[in-house]
Amino acid sequence: MVEDGDEKICNKKLMLLMLVATFSCVALMGCEEKNTEEARVGPGEGLLTEKKVVNKLEEKLDLKQAYNLESPIDKDIAINPSTYTLGNGDGNLFIYVFESIEDRYEMFPADLSFFSIQENEGYEYILYNAKNAAIVFKPEGAEPFKIFSKISDVAYNQLNDINKKEFKGEGEYWKIKLSASYFNYKLESNKQTGYGTFTYNLDYKGEETEKVNSIMLWYVDYPGKRTKRGVGKRKLNSDSTLELSLSENIDGFPIGLKKEEIEVFVEWNGNDYKEKEELIIIKREKRESP
Repeated sequence: MVEDGDEKICNKKLMLLMLVATFSCVALMGCEEKNTEEARVGPGEGLLTEKKVVNKLEEKLDLKQAYNLESPIDKDIAINPSTYTLGNGDGNLFIYVFESIEDRYEMFPADLSFFSIQENEGYEYILYNAKNAAIVFKPEGAEPFKIFSKISDVAYNQLNDINKKEFKGEGEYWKIKLSASYFNYKLESNKQTGYGTFTYNLDYKGEETEKVNSIMLWYVDYPGKRTKRGVGKRKLNSDSTLELSLSENIDGFPIGLKKEEIEVFVEWNGNDYKEKEELIIIKREKRESP
């Protein structure tokens, strides 16, 4: 028998898993490419205004400006947020617009989002960062996932400067295509903040594909260190392919993203059931999709 408290905890975990899956889909949506690779954004340069943030949100949400709403952020912030209620009683929005990305980063250092969860009570608030702005959503409705998805889409795809790149390469056994969509800002303090989605499409060139299993993809995200990434499926699809989609903050970006080449390692249990590995150099395609 499941106790009431355990049931709430299970429901909360399920909500979080659904939210992660929802954002992964949102982050892969089409977005306008801007050539801002490792962009250094100075004061007043390419920054967001409250009007732009609100206008973009209003394309997705029913907003109504409100007053005397108390922000769920429990910290001393030099600026006051603009406050809005959502239609249908879905919750409240608090929009902070700072003078620079650096100022926003000092108060809200998350690369993209942060979730504050109260034990047995669900989400206290969800924070979305976009350049010099922070959007705080305090949910009130019973099913906030549609709101999560819409705000994520606006924050990631419409308020940040997105780079889109493709890399391709092949070895004796595998063809690989990497589609990368990300933003990356270099701050005046020489720190960096960024977030992106990376989709690897693998195509096996060998025979007896039904015996290929335990597939693992590796790449280098720190000098001298390989990071192991599971592919989500232990076996190939019927057409000898598989796809791996990852969402990463800037610490998880593959080395070589800003250059022409990325080293990718594929490990699998091959035809003879002995562990195999292949290093493949994938090279940047000169023509990116707009």
